Amino acid sequence: MFYLPGQSVTTERLGRINLVDETTARQDIEETGREIQRYHRLTLRSEVDGSLSD
Repeated sequence: MFYLPGQSVTTERLGRINLVDETTARQDIEETGREIQRYHRLTLRSEVDGSLSD
């Protein structure tokens, strides 16, 4: 999906585009994130101050 200035990407919008409910859209996003992390062998950690590190 291309980013267009001024357009918000929400689970509601993605669900409508893909003809699924918001829960399914959210699950698909999470699964895609896991696949990307696995492919690139990334491990993201949340630090005490809330920042992310790899």
